[in-house]
Amino acid sequence: MLDKGLLKRDDGAKPQIYRPASSQQRTQKRMLGDLIDKVYEGSSAALMMHALSSKKATAEELKQIRDLLDQMEGES
Repeated sequence: MLDKGLLKRDDGAKPQIYRPASSQQRTQKRMLGDLIDKVYEGSSAALMMHALSSKKATAEELKQIRDLLDQMEGES
């Protein structure tokens, strides 16, 4: 994880202390982008279709997805 840039190491401390290199949200976004590129050939739509067909979303999750889509359409 250190080599992948996910962690930072404090070499001055004994024992060595490891800390996240980025916030959880930033790391998730980066890793998801890599997944979309490598597995779904760059298609976020393919990822979403696969995710939504693999496991039933709750009503609240579907509302959040609709809200996000509405927000994204408004930005176009």
